[in-house]
Amino acid sequence: MADQSLRKGTSTIYFQYAITGHKMGAVDTRVAVVNGVALLKFKVQPITDSQRLDENYLHGHALLCVHISDKYVLKGLRRFLAGQSTEISNGMRLEIYSRNKTLSFPVKQAQYRRESLLEITL
Repeated sequence: MADQSLRKGTSTIYFQYAITGHKMGAVDTRVAVVNGVALLKFKVQPITDSQRLDENYLHGHALLCVHISDKYVLKGLRRFLAGQSTEISNGMRLEIYSRNKTLSFPVKQAQYRRESLLEITL
């Protein structure tokens, strides 16, 4: 299993739902290949009271997509996926660790909207 840290510190992730969207802090962003699946994972770390409410929303509503705009994370992710392309045969998953639970989502599409913005559709 190949596994790489993309950022140990805080990044901001945008979470899109059917009728609203929220930004939250995330830490320990990692990527791995497990059983042929590229696995992108991070831990939600709300900083403000508003972000704690946003974390509540994450647990009670259907998440449609996430946007990652941290250039350091995106550069590491591109490099990792290019280096592991022969090992990735079963698509991609997103795992979000929040409130002692791992929320796991199959990724339908991961598309760079521009060099510094990755949209992951779930």
